[in-house]
Amino acid sequence: MSWFHEIRTYPSQLNGLITCRRLLGEWSVLVNGHHESSWYIRDLWKQSLNRVPKCAGVKRILMLGLGTGSSITTLQRRFPGGRIEAIEWDPVMVQLVQELHTGAKTNALKILVGDATAIVPTLKDPYDLVLFDLYCGSSTPATAKTDSFFRFLRPLLARDGYLLLNAYRQTDLIETARLFFSHQSSWTVGVNLVASFRPFGAGTVGDPLPDGYAPFRSRFEFLTRDCRNDKQKELIGSSALPGVRRRVHGFISDRFIGDTEPVIDPAGPKRLVIWQPIRRTDTPRGWWRSPIQMNTGLSGFVDVRGSSDPTHAWSSHARRHLKQWRTRQKEWEEKPASLEVFIDAYRRCQMREAVKDLHIGILKKKATAHGSLLHLTLLQRRATGAIDAGFASLDIPELFQSIHMLSFIKDHAKKDPVGVGLVSLWFEETKQSGIRFLDFDLFRGPTDPKEWEGFSRFKAQFGVTFLRYPNPFIRLAGSWTPRKTPLL
Repeated sequence: MSWFHEIRTYPSQLNGLITCRRLLGEWSVLVNGHHESSWYIRDLWKQSLNRVPKCAGVKRILMLGLGTGSSITTLQRRFPGGRIEAIEWDPVMVQLVQELHTGAKTNALKILVGDATAIVPTLKDPYDLVLFDLYCGSSTPATAKTDSFFRFLRPLLARDGYLLLNAYRQTDLIETARLFFSHQSSWTVGVNLVASFRPFGAGTVGDPLPDGYAPFRSRFEFLTRDCRNDKQKELIGSSALPGVRRRVHGFISDRFIGDTEPVIDPAGPKRLVIWQPIRRTDTPRGWWRSPIQMNTGLSGFVDVRGSSDPTHAWSSHARRHLKQWRTRQKEWEEKPASLEVFIDAYRRCQMREAVKDLHIGILKKKATAHGSLLHLTLLQRRATGAIDAGFASLDIPELFQSIHMLSFIKDHAKKDPVGVGLVSLWFEETKQSGIRFLDFDLFRGPTDPKEWEGFSRFKAQFGVTFLRYPNPFIRLAGSWTPRKTPLL
């Protein structure tokens, strides 16, 4: 064997003639003249993997197409400790991985030999990262480009996972993937087109929503009650496309939420009209796209329909705390609370007074507007009688939704599983009342206060589908001076 230069050839029933060339100790592998392993392929995956954040928590990796394993070293450096499973249809390629040592730490690699279209449907557990690199020469096998294959692949990508797809020059492959995953970006490395995807509901603008779901702030039923007895709010628009007019210190704004363009009355006082689309990304004529988010930027909900046990979608951390809660649940008494008692318990939390005052003001308004649809629950420790935690939710029965309004945990109980316990109780009680969507409402975005970060991470543990809103449209309407009635 020559370290400086060597050529080997291997006949393969599946790939044809495989040529291995060694130059200055480094192997390159070509199949019918196309690179399977070389500095070019390693650089392709190095650049692509750099687009997956190191903080993404990648632990389980699926490689669709191993080749001779030249990307394994890059994977292990980017995500040390990650467990790699690779599907490779050609036994000769698997032999070369072991013979040429093109992949580092092959003992940390599990290789499944066979056709990916046959193996993928048999896999069960989701992966944090999937690399799609299925090729025979310069093209992907037709069976791996079908809707059927991607439909089997979709549940194998974890809720917060990443799919990297080496399309080479096959734009149709990317278009097929877009039907089942949320396209993030595409780029080229040399002559190869590469694309990244995430699951739908991971927080990408324009992702599809489940049938039957609509943001509660866009619905007539909620707004009708919410504007009741509020002197600063006025319900405008129609039942099909309602909006809210607000008057604050002489400033007037109209707000609409939905993908259908609202009908704007040109008369009336001078006002700023803010139209918040849900998924729409084009800019209709006569509107300006705001450079900043002026409304909710990111929200999240859980669809419990069809799930016998929605806790299966919870994070491992949340499930561990749920197990502790179920073991210790008898230590606390779940008590429905009046508004006054709930607020008194909340005021005793260690939190900035301004924040507490803001939340209490919102809670009082919701209690006035929605009455018995607001549910207030306290957890009282049986041994001491102390209130350890509280949870406020608002039901919208017409939409089969329940909204998380407010929750708190006292400092002395933060090491207990009461936070997950309250969420578990919410899941159980709403399921009994026919609620389908549990809405956690706001999550922290890039421009939101850092204080939101911890609680946003806590809420994200419960199998949440994220909805990221595009920036709103804005325009001016009305007149600075009231229209005079003509004299008869």
